[in-house]
Amino acid sequence: MAEEILEQTRRKLASGEIHSQWVVGKPEIIERHLKAIAFPTQGTQRLIDRLAECIAFPMLESPTIRGQFDLLRRQILANRGNVREAIMSKTPANPAFECAGLLRSVMDTHQLTLSDVVRLIDTDHHLEGEGSAPLMLTEGVSNG
Repeated sequence: MAEEILEQTRRKLASGEIHSQWVVGKPEIIERHLKAIAFPTQGTQRLIDRLAECIAFPMLESPTIRGQFDLLRRQILANRGNVREAIMSKTPANPAFECAGLLRSVMDTHQLTLSDVVRLIDTDHHLEGEGSAPLMLTEGVSNG
């Protein structure tokens, strides 16, 4: 959300819609950084981006984002077939680190890219039909 507001403000400044002055001069390094990165606005990719931010800067965590990290961790566990652990496990002391560790472990174990993991987390075809097994994170990924 904050990134979107900053990007909108940057665009307005660039187009001349806003004519405010900088207190300490225009922060060029921040402007270059904002131009260089794309901000996904929703979904798993955005949550994983927030995860990286919270690992790097723990002060960015809020109770809401901690809850989202725990839900993502539980979803990964369930998709890997660990439904009991996903349902019964307590919220970890640091959901960001737990979720990041689980993501790294899944990616290393199955030789997946982050894009593969995001796509498989967002896929819910395992919920269709009767008696279907949980989506295993290796389904539908070509390694080669």
